Amino acid sequence: MTVADLPAYRRYAAAAEFAPEARRLGVVLIDAPTAEAALLELPFPVTVAMDPYDPDAPRRATAYRLAGHDVVLLAAGVPPLATATDIAVTLRVWTQTFPEIVGLMDVPLNGIGSHRALAREMAGMLVPEGLAVIALRGGLDAFLQSAEEAGLARASVYRALDDGGRNAVTIRRLIDRAAFEAQRSDGIIVSGSADSAETIEMLIGFADGRGRGGVVLVPASAVLTTD
Repeated sequence: MTVADLPAYRRYAAAAEFAPEARRLGVVLIDAPTAEAALLELPFPVTVAMDPYDPDAPRRATAYRLAGHDVVLLAAGVPPLATATDIAVTLRVWTQTFPEIVGLMDVPLNGIGSHRALAREMAGMLVPEGLAVIALRGGLDAFLQSAEEAGLARASVYRALDDGGRNAVTIRRLIDRAAFEAQRSDGIIVSGSADSAETIEMLIGFADGRGRGGVVLVPASAVLTTD
C-alpha cells in the first residue's frame, strides 16, 4: 500500500515519536489568528483545529503542517436540517480549501453530535476519504456513534482544558488527570485554546518532563481508534 492509498487520518498525520511502551495523550489546540506564533514555536506536534470559514486559515494550516502539526476542521455552521446535497457541497469546499486535513472536530453549539440524522449523513460522507471524527462527548454522542457505525477512525474529547477561563493550576490538574486516564485507557484526548498562554505553558511543562511518567503528548491522530 502506498501513502496515497492510506486514509486521510493516516496520510496527513503528523509524525509523533515515542517509545513503544509510552502511553499517549492526544492534544488538540483550537486555532486563532493571534495564536499562530505560539503554535509554530510549540516544541512538540499537536493537532490544530481550524475554523473553515476564516479566510486566512488555509495559509495558517499550511504553516502548521510545515511546522510538524496536523490539522482538523471545526464542523461548524452545518444546519441540522441540511440535505445530503448540502453536506456534500460543504465537505467538498472544505476539503478543497484544506486538502491535508485528518478529520473533523465537532463544536459545542449546534454541533453534529446533537443531531442524529445529520451525524449519520455526515459520517457516511467522510468514509471515501478516510477522514476521522473527534467528538465532544462520550458514548451517547451521535457523531461518535455514527462514526463507529461507519468504521471511521474516531475519539472523543476527555477534557476541555481552559473552558470558562480556568487558571494555570486548574489546567495543569486537568492535564494530570487526563494523563492518569491515558495510563489506563487508549484514545484519551484533551483540547484547549491555542491563544491561552496558561494552556500552552502547562502543556510545555508537562512535555518537558514535569508530568506523569510514561505519558507523552501526541497529536490526536496518534490516538484515534477504529476498533
